[in-house]
Amino acid sequence: MAVVNKRIFDTDNALKGSFNGLIGKWQLITYCSLIFAYAIIAGWIHNLHDFTLLQPSNVSCNYSKTENSTYQNHSVIQRLAGKGKYLIDNGSIEFKLNYSLEYGETVATEYDILCDLQNFTKVPRFSHYLGFIIGSSLLGFTSDRGGRKMIILACIWSTGVMSVFQLVGHDFISYVFFEFFIGLFIGGVQASFLPAIIEMFPISFRTFYGVFFHVVVCFFQLLLPWLAKSFKSWKLLQIFVTSPILLTAALNWIAFESIFWYLAHKEYDKAIQVLTKLAKRNGILFESKFKEAKDFLHAKHSKATQVDILPLLRLQDLDALGKKYPQVDMAEIQKKKLNNSKFRRFLNSLKGESYRSTNTIYRPFDFIYSPTMFVYVLILFGLWFTNGITESIEVVKNKSEMDIYTHDAMSTLTIMVASILAAVLAVFKIGRRWMIFLAYLVIEVCLLGFLIISLNGDQDSDSLVTLNVLYYLCKFSAQFAFIFLLLITAELFPTSLRCQGIGLCFAMKMIGSAIASPDLLAYTSEKAQLCYCLLTLFFGSMTLFLPETKTFPLPRSILQIEAMPTPISKILRSRKVKYACERRKNQEKKYNYTQIDGGNQRAAVAVSSANDSHISDAGHVPTDPRGNQNNVIRKDDGSNSSLYQGSYDTVNSVHDIEQDDHNKYYNNDKKSNVDQALLIYENKLGKIVEVPSKNITRNNSTELNEIANSKV
Repeated sequence: MAVVNKRIFDTDNALKGSFNGLIGKWQLITYCSLIFAYAIIAGWIHNLHDFTLLQPSNVSCNYSKTENSTYQNHSVIQRLAGKGKYLIDNGSIEFKLNYSLEYGETVATEYDILCDLQNFTKVPRFSHYLGFIIGSSLLGFTSDRGGRKMIILACIWSTGVMSVFQLVGHDFISYVFFEFFIGLFIGGVQASFLPAIIEMFPISFRTFYGVFFHVVVCFFQLLLPWLAKSFKSWKLLQIFVTSPILLTAALNWIAFESIFWYLAHKEYDKAIQVLTKLAKRNGILFESKFKEAKDFLHAKHSKATQVDILPLLRLQDLDALGKKYPQVDMAEIQKKKLNNSKFRRFLNSLKGESYRSTNTIYRPFDFIYSPTMFVYVLILFGLWFTNGITESIEVVKNKSEMDIYTHDAMSTLTIMVASILAAVLAVFKIGRRWMIFLAYLVIEVCLLGFLIISLNGDQDSDSLVTLNVLYYLCKFSAQFAFIFLLLITAELFPTSLRCQGIGLCFAMKMIGSAIASPDLLAYTSEKAQLCYCLLTLFFGSMTLFLPETKTFPLPRSILQIEAMPTPISKILRSRKVKYACERRKNQEKKYNYTQIDGGNQRAAVAVSSANDSHISDAGHVPTDPRGNQNNVIRKDDGSNSSLYQGSYDTVNSVHDIEQDDHNKYYNNDKKSNVDQALLIYENKLGKIVEVPSKNITRNNSTELNEIANSKV
């Protein structure tokens, strides 16, 4: 019987092996460089339209006629394309409006989007939001497929290019057009940035570095009102905030691809190469601190290495699998591959036929086939949606005596204080769920205060003071909740869905922001506020049903997320187990089990190989190196236990993991002819792959290897 060498890639120890002390020098350089680039995008360019689209307070909209002149009235499209409302003397003189310049030269004043056209200043915002929603969804998926580094750099540089094109445009329509693409690429940066950050650090440092960058972004955002007030020209301001993108070209040499992304795509050798380079730049010999480095460096061409959880052998993986594991008999699988076209496989994937919770590479919406994961995603969507609403509500902007620059600076200073507090709490490795719950509780109180003041209609000084206090407290709580919500979202999606999951959540936030923003849809009536209160209360309470992720390694499969202990996972998993028991009994007849001597023995599949290290395909009969099927007898008395010592039963323990949960029920079936010794072994092995224990969630590789290689 083949003994499968199940090596565990302990990502936590591997990351720690690339530096000494608290943090590696090169990791810190990479982290600071990425934060600088992200702050330019998220802190400056993303908020730029708050100042470039300002309307002057005083505009003279009266058109006076002159003697002996003829007038030609242009359509709205022509005026948006750069032509004035009227042309005097058949176009020899273009009529210009008179307006105040307290905000300097803005987009609205340069293109005359004033008077009867002032509502069109919302169009660039809508264009930006639409581009952001599409970009965060699509480019997040692209980042999961093509790698974090490539998408982040491409989106940062493309944002700079689109900003330059916007500057050289000559009309309002071109400005709106390029604003869409700026939003598109900013969405891609937002979806991919945090996964790239938290995948750089081990568990003990992940929380702090996943929170601290918000402080830097808020600092850049705090500078923006001062810059806008100083330049008094939207073009000069945009040139200033865009030009630092040139410095981000250094990221092409500084930053490395995420090792989690390499592991999810089974590129173990590249993951080791990245870690080796990092350790070398930190003056460390990586192989001396991570003893398994040589094994995994050659794992791509190994015949036996399995990392954490073996993924389902899908039809489209056969070609690559045949090169990596030439001893696996794939004749029957190949027949299925030939009988299925790409279109047919695509349709089957929509039905979830290729989905297994043990996969490490998933299709875009595979999470809907996991009931536990689907419930988590719905809760996250609701939390992000309500966060976008509460972050965009403006109740004091028009009532405050402060100018737009001071008001924006005060709001930014408030969220900066929230970011600093979150970073301080992150040092103590505070949990995520309770921080989000408490923040949403405060938001609920603030929203109720807004509603009560709005219903009373009081406009006295005391009401305005209360309104201001509630407003800034709501801003503080919304930012505080957003920081931990972003972190727990990244930790609740597997590696191959992490960027897409964050992108979809950002899309939900932008939808909520567009609904409540006074510059867009502005649904802030009493009924709307009451609805916001109920949504915030409901989804804030649902936060307590999410798993606490602070001590878990970043999951690489949905199975690891399902194994996190929560009431939801416990209920849904127990239901799946009962169904799996019935399905296992029905499929038992399909395997090559032969009763001998009154049911004391059964024929089982074994694999033999020259190096005694091999894997077998799920649900298919493996062969020896010569292609012959190899059957052995397993006895109930355990006399042949050494025959399958340390073997990894992929049929019972990995690929059919949904069915393997039946053990605790199936062991009680006294009429079953299943070998009891094998069941004891399967139960031991189950600790590796399916139960919500510390063994799988905390990468205890020593204990895992002992279990995998123990005798029954």
